[in-house]
Amino acid sequence: MSLEDERRAVLADIARTIARAAGKGRGFALFLYADGEWSYASNAERTDIVKVLEEWLQKTSGALVADSKETEEATGQRLELEDRCVKIGRVLSASGSPAILFLFDTPIGNLAYFISPSGYPGARAGVRRWVENERGTTP
Repeated sequence: MSLEDERRAVLADIARTIARAAGKGRGFALFLYADGEWSYASNAERTDIVKVLEEWLQKTSGALVADSKETEEATGQRLELEDRCVKIGRVLSASGSPAILFLFDTPIGNLAYFISPSGYPGARAGVRRWVENERGTTP
């Protein structure tokens, strides 16, 4: 098995684990940095991920902000999603590889994200480059 095949197999295992941990009705996108490059895995349609990440890039500057009109039930659902995202993200961070994890309800609704401490400096730029590449708008 080549190194690339091995990397894909490990990423597929990680993706299956995240999908189980995220729970039913949840999507995810994972960017994992290893061996000098970012790898991507998701359980959602790529076009949906691009939309979610474009929205994230537009609406955030590093922190999720709750809608002040959010109902108590919606707030509870969002907080549960954020808590689950952080728990999964901490496990990913234990590997020492920079990781960026996005969890969202499907159909696409609440969004939570986790950026490992070692991945923060280039996280937004890396996500932006990925989105631009997917859109075919890379400068």
